Amino acid sequence: MPTALTVWEGTVLLSPIIIAFIGTGIIIWKTPNANDLEIIKARFASVTFTGILVLFIFTALLYFLRPETGREIFDRATTGMTPLAGAIVGYLFSSNGRRARRERDVGDAKGGDTNTADTGRGS
Repeated sequence: MPTALTVWEGTVLLSPIIIAFIGTGIIIWKTPNANDLEIIKARFASVTFTGILVLFIFTALLYFLRPETGREIFDRATTGMTPLAGAIVGYLFSSNGRRARRERDVGDAKGGDTNTADTGRGS
């Protein structure tokens, strides 16, 4: 049966999490509000990715401090976190949002001001 964590081990495990929470709070406090949906989505994805990273660091420290019990937790957490991180990166760098924006801009140019639209006629 595994023994309880010592004070030093608990401090080592909780320190990165406390630092991450404080840093996140400062960033949220200082960041201005955004009205653009793409910026809001990117911020949400980055916060989620940061949470996954903090969880990964926590499980790595647990594995370092208690290899006999931390290995199984680390292996399972790594297996679960990798697809989540891949999905977030895929979302951030996907071209769907840019394509929709480009199509919207082309539609605005065609239906917008006729002085700025190219009519295709030579002058």
